[in-house]
Amino acid sequence: MAKEKTALLLDVGIVGVKRREGRAASLVMAAPDNGCFLGSVSLGLDDEMRKMIGEMLQLSNAHPPSWPMPFHSLPAELKGEEIIWLPAPMQCRVTGLEMTSGGLLRHPKLVSFGRPGAAL
Repeated sequence: MAKEKTALLLDVGIVGVKRREGRAASLVMAAPDNGCFLGSVSLGLDDEMRKMIGEMLQLSNAHPPSWPMPFHSLPAELKGEEIIWLPAPMQCRVTGLEMTSGGLLRHPKLVSFGRPGAAL
């Protein structure tokens, strides 16, 4: 009998975008209830979405606008990354295998963008 994998389904806030080569590489997630860092998600982020996010946040500009970091201190996983912080969290739904002991979502995948249940 095959082992059945279970997945978590979470509504998260996207609070920042990791920028690489003027493009959105992944999205920085925070818990909507307490604002804790949950990790970054890139799986499920297709080229069209990367382009839309890039245009919206002016990621191709040398100095795109950015807002204050929403965390008390920069999470270790984000050190050395170029991050564009958003003015307000953008709601998103993701799946993941589990929460790690460090409070990060393991193997996150973007399910919907915007309001809960909205298709990508």
